[in-house]
Amino acid sequence: MPFTAKIVTVMLSCPSDVDEEIGWFFQAVREWNSLHSYHEEVAFLPVHYSTDALSGVGKHPQNLINEHLLENCDQVIGVFRSKLGTPTEKYPSGTVEEIDKHSKKNKPVSLFFYSGDIPREADPTQLAALNNYKEKMKTESLFWEYREKEGFKNHLNRALYAYRRQYLEEGTH
Repeated sequence: MPFTAKIVTVMLSCPSDVDEEIGWFFQAVREWNSLHSYHEEVAFLPVHYSTDALSGVGKHPQNLINEHLLENCDQVIGVFRSKLGTPTEKYPSGTVEEIDKHSKKNKPVSLFFYSGDIPREADPTQLAALNNYKEKMKTESLFWEYREKEGFKNHLNRALYAYRRQYLEEGTH
């Protein structure tokens, strides 16, 4: 049966070492929509640069991602496992840039850090950069840690519900 719902764009921002989490993200958002969008009158549209960014020439790739995705999204979910990511023109990584730019617009950001065992082959420089960023974020945010798929999905579901409440109460996005 057709129904009316507000569409809220949620962007997954992450470095390249979180392939599993990308799948979990899309699955969790689909499940939330299937279970709740009809009654809650909000549906989340998940986006990620690997599936939704447009190609372009003449600008830094991160600037294209920012223009095509970040500027049009309502919520950012930042996920880190064992690396901070690829540096951009002004930031230590594209993920950090997306999180910072979105939060400076007073738009919601939820952060997730993997707390399980890190593979021995992880790049020590990237791991140190990630740990420094995580320490910094302890004083600037409240974030969730996860060890497995169900923990990640449970926290993501809570973030979606919290944003849904905020979105409907404030009447903005």
